[in-house]
Amino acid sequence: MKHGTEPTVSQFRLVKRKESLIAKRAIEEAKLEGNRFYCVWQDEDGTTEFLTIRGAYILVRLWGNCWIDVGLESESNHAWTFKATLYDLESRVAIGRLHQQLKPAEDLLGTAERDALFGTGQSKAIKKAVEATLPQWLIHKCIDAAKTVGVPISNVLPTIDLSVVRAISRQ
Repeated sequence: MKHGTEPTVSQFRLVKRKESLIAKRAIEEAKLEGNRFYCVWQDEDGTTEFLTIRGAYILVRLWGNCWIDVGLESESNHAWTFKATLYDLESRVAIGRLHQQLKPAEDLLGTAERDALFGTGQSKAIKKAVEATLPQWLIHKCIDAAKTVGVPISNVLPTIDLSVVRAISRQ
């Protein structure tokens, strides 16, 4: 059973895109967004910088002549698998990416938390499609510009002990 959402549509332009103008506007907007434009993931292999969903949507909007479709590709007891495809109407390219989002145990989280994780899975699939389709030089220039104005959103969060969560939820 597949569940789709309405596509995120960028404005269709009757003129060919000008990458230098798009880059200028994207860099300006990335500076204005600052840490809302990109994230940082740190682990034992080093640091990885990537777009937030907000940054991805900004780039799609400015790139123009493209749209994104995202849907639920499959579902199991333990995970949802989402597929997002970015369709570039100007270059006639469509690139899709999958993202598997683990589901929480039924007794751990309520409906609101499960819905939030579902949305997170959709967002991650969209970001993967945008990062795979749009030029890497544009993404990197925008992230570099955003870094000049703030501290990024990071994965450095307190660790949650699931045994404590389970014990609390049973009370």
